[in-house]
Amino acid sequence: MNLSIVITEFIGTDGTLKTYRFVPKNSYNKVVVDRLSDIFEDVRGNTDRDIGLLRVYNSDKCELVTTNCRIKNFQVIDDSSIEFTFEHMYIPVGFSSEFSTGIYNFILPLGYRLSAIHIVDPFDTSKVKTVEKKHFQYHIYWDKQKRMQIVQMYLKSNRGNFSFILTGRAVIDSSDSVFCESKEQEIVLDQDIQDFFFDEGIKRSFWQNLKQSIIIQPNFNGIGIDLKTLLKK
Repeated sequence: MNLSIVITEFIGTDGTLKTYRFVPKNSYNKVVVDRLSDIFEDVRGNTDRDIGLLRVYNSDKCELVTTNCRIKNFQVIDDSSIEFTFEHMYIPVGFSSEFSTGIYNFILPLGYRLSAIHIVDPFDTSKVKTVEKKHFQYHIYWDKQKRMQIVQMYLKSNRGNFSFILTGRAVIDSSDSVFCESKEQEIVLDQDIQDFFFDEGIKRSFWQNLKQSIIIQPNFNGIGIDLKTLLKK
């Protein structure tokens, strides 16, 4: 796939939203990606970067833009659940009537799963309540081994930009909770992307919430989350 932008965000248990953007350095380039589920992961080039469910091939032709903010509309409901609402306006996706020209990934805190989510059109004025506005299509994936969940949405617009509001609730994975329907799939983060997402605060919250979790070591490709190393830091 040739995309205009790939956005991956991680929300922390304190409402911190970390954003990782791949955009082309030049207007005549695209972000070239494949779904990891469609390729053999052991064949890698020097510029390949794995993030979430995608492999970016031409990272040398892309600019990496990172931002970090704390959203106001965030609540810790109890020791095991959080609620959040935020919006993104005018994401540049280029003009295309045939192809999705961007991908948005939303990663939950480690060990958390969605119990509710709505991704809606902020320009839908026919409804006042956010959850009743026009919904966009998205897919939810759960990595059972790493205990990570990701929401993926394709960004497509004939206006050249894409806007949305995301609101949801997430709870710590447990046998007595009810979650949104999801597909099981491996979620991958390269080491430098891991270092960006999993700061000391996130490591501490993960340890507090998931003391009994299995410690995951990197797989044979060196790809994976070495939580034992993370927790030692």
